[in-house]
Amino acid sequence: MAKTTLKILVVDDDHNFANTLSAILRSHGYYCQAANSVCDVQTLLAEDHFDCVFSDVRMPDQNGVDLYKLIKAGQPHLPFILMTAYTSSEIIEEALESGVLAALQKPLDIEAVLRFLTAFSQNLQAAVICQDEKICDLVNNIFKKEKFIFTVFLSIQALIQSSLKDPAVVLVDAHHSCEHYSSEINALLDFLPNGTIVIVCDFEKTIKKENLRSGKINLVVLPRDEKCEGKIDKLLSREIYQYAKSLIHE
Repeated sequence: MAKTTLKILVVDDDHNFANTLSAILRSHGYYCQAANSVCDVQTLLAEDHFDCVFSDVRMPDQNGVDLYKLIKAGQPHLPFILMTAYTSSEIIEEALESGVLAALQKPLDIEAVLRFLTAFSQNLQAAVICQDEKICDLVNNIFKKEKFIFTVFLSIQALIQSSLKDPAVVLVDAHHSCEHYSSEINALLDFLPNGTIVIVCDFEKTIKKENLRSGKINLVVLPRDEKCEGKIDKLLSREIYQYAKSLIHE
């Protein structure tokens, strides 16, 4: 898979630690910024987009969990990793329950961090079943922003018969309900693993009319309207978050 140059934010009130970790990550080809307070973080987030945050737990103004909650309010699926010298803490347990990916012990195992980032920098595969050029352009912009690479297919059967196996996301653009039938979507659901998201635009009529397994956990139905872009973007961000979560615990 192709790689993305990750943008990483390191947050620690220990200037030497933050600068050293940032320098190590930059030396391995990552774009990295260091912040020493929540105020610094807010300034950087207003100016730039980050793919991952590494934050110390205990800081003088606000702790790392408070920072996570602050970021989560605006970017609920931004991968966030705590760094701590404490082996056990109610704060850490609360953070993990709230959605923090992991709490890494200091001193950090740099090799483990680099293995995670190497895997996370790989772009995810996606497939788009679409014949509408405008929709393809729209999807292209969304997928690129969310570190996906995708292949366009003209039909569900073309995807199933292709060499592309186990894409993270499949987006079916069903402009009219008669274009794709439930048997084809069911065949696609059989073809894909449970963890794959299937996004079907403007498919409500067929779901009501045909025998479609609409309760399938990886089938998401979206209306084909101006709100679709934001909803797709949110789904892709969630998929990337889940991918990062699976990697950090390997």
